[in-house]
Formats: sequence, structure tokens, C-alpha cells
Amino acid sequence: MFVPVGTKATLDDLLKGIAVQSGNDAAISIAENMGGNEGQFAKRMTEEARQIGLKKSVFMNATGFHHPAQQMTAREIALLARHIIRTYPEFYQLFALKEFFYRTHKFYNRNPLLTLVAGADGLTMGFTKEAGYGIVASAKQDNRRLIVVVNGASTADERRDDARRLLEWGLRNFQEMKLYEAGEVVSHARVWGGERYFVPLAGEGDINVWLPRFPANQKLRASVVYSWPLKAPVSKGDQVATLRVTTATEATSEVPLYAAQDVRSGGMMRRGLDTILYLATRWIP
Repeated sequence: MFVPVGTKATLDDLLKGIAVQSGNDAAISIAENMGGNEGQFAKRMTEEARQIGLKKSVFMNATGFHHPAQQMTAREIALLARHIIRTYPEFYQLFALKEFFYRTHKFYNRNPLLTLVAGADGLTMGFTKEAGYGIVASAKQDNRRLIVVVNGASTADERRDDARRLLEWGLRNFQEMKLYEAGEVVSHARVWGGERYFVPLAGEGDINVWLPRFPANQKLRASVVYSWPLKAPVSKGDQVATLRVTTATEATSEVPLYAAQDVRSGGMMRRGLDTILYLATRWIP
């Protein structure tokens, strides 16, 4: 965003420069001021990624420039976009700015989907020689929001066209379906070393999943996935599992599940028995 060396810029301007112009100088400036240097800030980025559930992402800089050790999967780019949209709506709206004026420069938002897809309202694009052309974008229509990620495109036009087709196809062919009411117990998870053997699992409000519109009577497979063993204590409201719903065409939707009750640690006898059982089941092939 052409910030003159040795001058100061407001955080608000720097954030707009990142969101609208993809300003690398703005990203580095924020990184150095928050982390001391870009490398230390990148370590904090990786730590934060783990906190919000990104298990594979590793950051080595603040700009997205190529680095042999830096990586993100397409799935985790989408998860990060969803996190920004849900957690920081006041910052997400910056991605929808059509233009941004800084000093003597006027920048125009380079995200082509903002004017090509109804309801498109962010995020951003990028390019490196090693990764090709990429984009992460989101659109909302009739209270339905989709996120699209395209990586490895050969040209900017290919990136734009692929992302547009994916968004329009998804908005046209998928629908939201309610599976469980708010507070309804979905399943139970085994708790090791707790005062009770199982904790009930429920959603945060209604449990809705995105499924293909057709066929209307499609068969679904559902499974509850969590890290085993789930150890006490467990507090009501802790996210402890995921409901994974898969259609016959392998379209998959996942919804977080939360503990519906507290489960305190059990007595010494209960913990000892559970430890023996845990060890025994690990030995069974």
C-alpha cells in the first residue's frame, strides 16, 4: 500500500491496506510491531492456528510469500475464513470495501467475485510462482453462506472463473437441513476417570447440516468423532466431539458437539479401574 519508509500509519489504515490491497508492507508492519520481528509473529500465528483448530498450518512469515516450511491446506484456509467471518464480523466487513484511499494512492478491491456473484462479500486472493493463483471467497444468499477455496490455478482468469462456478454451483445445489433441535441430546461420549461413564452431547443451538438438494430421500450416514480417551473433568459447554454426516455421494458436513453436563473426576477406585480398562483395550488388536 506504499507506506513511506520511516513514517507511521494507523492500524485502521494498515488493516484496510491488507484487506483491499493485499498490502505486504502493511502485513509486515503489523507483524513487526506486535511480534518484535516477522519471524516471531509467524510463530504466534502458528500457535493461534492450533488454538482455533488448524492442525496442519505452519506460518513462517506474515505475507504468504513462499517459504519451504510454510503451508496451509485448502480446508484450513476455509476454516480460517469461517473463523474470521464468525468471530470478527467488524473486521470481515473490510474485505467488502470497494476502494480505499491512503495518502496519495487510491486502491480498488481486486476481488473480482464482489461484482460477479450475488452476495459475495470477501475475502482475498494471492499468487506465488510455487503455488500458482489462489483465492478464498465467501458469498451469502437467502441466509446461506458458502466459502470457496481455489489453489493452483494457472492464470488469474482461471482462478476467477473456477471460484465463480464453484460458488454458484454450491448456492444452487445445496440446502441446509435441521437434524436436531436446540438442546436435544445427539449421542453420548465415554468419559474416562469420571464420576459418570458417559457425558451427553448436544449442539450449540439447532444442529443444521448442508446437504445436496437432490435426491430428496437420500440416505445419510452419521458418526460422532472425538479424541479418545476423553478424560475427566469435562465442563458443560466444552466442545468435545464432532457430528459427521455423509451422503451416499460422499458429501460430508460436520457440526461441533458440546458437553451437555459437567462430569467431575471420579474417585481413586473409578480412575484406577478406568486406567486398567484403557490399557487393556489398547492391547486388543
